[in-house]
Amino acid sequence: LHILTLLMFTTALVAAPPKHTWVVVAPSTLDARLHRQLETMAARDQALVRFFTSVRQARRVRLSPGNLRVELREERNPEEFLRRLKKEAGPTAGAPTQEPAKQGYILEVYYPRASVPNRIRITAATAEGFHNGLLRVPELLRIWPSNLPSQLIPHPQAVRVARQKTRAVIADFPSFPERGIIEGFYGKPWTHQDRLDILRFEGRQAMNVYTYAPKDDPYHRELWREPYPPEAMKRLGELVDAARQNFVDFCFAISPGLTMTYSSDADFKALADKLASVSKLGVSCFGLFLDDVPQDLQHLDDKAKFQTLAQAHIYLINKLDEDLKSRSL
Repeated sequence: LHILTLLMFTTALVAAPPKHTWVVVAPSTLDARLHRQLETMAARDQALVRFFTSVRQARRVRLSPGNLRVELREERNPEEFLRRLKKEAGPTAGAPTQEPAKQGYILEVYYPRASVPNRIRITAATAEGFHNGLLRVPELLRIWPSNLPSQLIPHPQAVRVARQKTRAVIADFPSFPERGIIEGFYGKPWTHQDRLDILRFEGRQAMNVYTYAPKDDPYHRELWREPYPPEAMKRLGELVDAARQNFVDFCFAISPGLTMTYSSDADFKALADKLASVSKLGVSCFGLFLDDVPQDLQHLDDKAKFQTLAQAHIYLINKLDEDLKSRSL
């Protein structure tokens, strides 16, 4: 009897019923990743989430104390969104260009009472912008409106709080378009689980690129000519999928400089084919790492074609760039 009672009590703790409801108004074409992000965030808030495609439909759910309505408004005109983002950010913020604006958002927060919002409206032009805006929601549920300018971390480009503390407007965009992590060190590489964890971490921190370049992965550097074995290719594919789910661009890097003859057509074909094989996993970002290589030309054919190592590198970079473009990679 005692064991049964304990099991019933434990189950009640784990499967606690929702305390309130998140009413989400979003386009019917909402990115599936955003759908999952909203469900995860609501679950952490011990809330039931209900999706609607219009505010009119959502108003059928009464916003009782504790309930929250989240509206995702897509701005289909990038130029118009950029104009509005600049206006909301104000003159003190660095003026965004089109590329950072794609990842930006405007957050309007409404407070019917002193501290807890009952409505949050996010305007963005892309799924990435909505993702970055949604990352702010947990903070907004616990920070008093008067403290938003000082306690939102990282600090957004601009925060305006109405005098009566009934409304706040947050305008934010990244200071530079690419933010992320390069796994490019020597020594024991990260495990597969480490990398999955890093990709989830990047997604939670609004980072958007991960570069795979572990020096002691033999197929990245020492055995760069050889294709990845099936099991290793499968793991790479899992990383590419995990990156995509977390709004991170998986960038595959290769480091052929130790043994490559830069003027060799055969070596170039091996390099291009290696990148093409990885591209089949859904990779479209590549890195050519030519660091930590001999400082002088090593092969007779290269010495005959190039005067310096720099010339050989420039030749290889341009040739590979043209090849990737011709393959639409």
